[in-house]
Amino acid sequence: MDAQTKKTLAVGAVAGAVVGAGVAVLFAPQKGQQVREKLAGVADMVKEKGSMLNETGLELAGKSQEVAGVIKDSLSVFKEIKDEVTTAKDDIKTEIQNFKSSSSPGEGLNGAGNPSTSSGRSSDTGLVQEDNKIPYM
Repeated sequence: MDAQTKKTLAVGAVAGAVVGAGVAVLFAPQKGQQVREKLAGVADMVKEKGSMLNETGLELAGKSQEVAGVIKDSLSVFKEIKDEVTTAKDDIKTEIQNFKSSSSPGEGLNGAGNPSTSSGRSSDTGLVQEDNKIPYM
């Protein structure tokens, strides 16, 4: 809610209080002098409360501006963090792709993804076995 809306709301509340008090005094069965005295009392009360409401409204408007500033700052920090995380994610993807493309199929894994021997042969169990030795299980 912006400052103008708050000010309008405060003015509307004060105006409503004045109208309500005036209607109540006018419809109450009393003498003219008593009605004038009560209207004067209500007018004084409205002046007092109206200025208090105005001050409170201005304080709230100032605080809401502060809160809006903090929220804007927080949003910009969150956007920066999001951008950094996105950049880091892209960098990691690139590094993984570079790593995959730089290793050849004969280095460490055979074409099926199993460990291979220096001659490129692998055992049926996936364990590396040397010639003339029984594979262990």
